[in-house]
Amino acid sequence: MDPKATKTFLNRVEASLHIAQKIQTADVNGDGNIDQNDFVLFKSVVTKVTEDPETLQQVIQEVENIVSGEQEQGQVFVLSDKLDTIVGTESDDVIRGIRDESGGIQLGPRQTP
Repeated sequence: MDPKATKTFLNRVEASLHIAQKIQTADVNGDGNIDQNDFVLFKSVVTKVTEDPETLQQVIQEVENIVSGEQEQGQVFVLSDKLDTIVGTESDDVIRGIRDESGGIQLGPRQTP
């Protein structure tokens, strides 16, 4: 058994429980839709937690700041196959791309010189 992985897992469970208690809606990003973007935001917060107890406390404080309105919640941006202009927020935003046939991320249409 890997003690580091076990501690990381337990800390992430604790962070998830805290988020579930504080943000009691599945519409995490508040856009009126319950979709994969909500999961991506949730995941982006939980994955900040490691075996280090300080990372757990930082995430708990971040959630408290979001709930109290002191911190803006990040947004999810999904790239299209067109030219995208993204204006991020002060928070942790998530930018999602489209996987191409090779398994890579397609960041936009390919430009030929």
